[in-house]
Amino acid sequence: WWNLYYRLAPAVQGGGLALEAARHAVAEARDVDPDRPVLAFLVEHNVGSRRTAEALGLRLVHRGPDRGNPDGDATRLVYLDRDPTDVVRAALDALWV
Repeated sequence: WWNLYYRLAPAVQGGGLALEAARHAVAEARDVDPDRPVLAFLVEHNVGSRRTAEALGLRLVHRGPDRGNPDGDATRLVYLDRDPTDVVRAALDALWV
């Protein structure tokens, strides 16, 4: 999969820059290899990141504990631009086993 990652300095957050950059990244990923899904890993409390993923049309395919996070209460979310294939689902499941 393509791992969509966006991190901006706090001074520029909230202005739509992440969404615009992510839209371009998704378009490029689809041009280069449209068969490879676009995926975004994020933690549930990062509301801005969730809004960006959802605004891109990515769909929540996993919600569970974020193993290895120093915050034991953190929840990991995984968004994809399509339904996961069995191969993608197995690879994602392996990350949390």
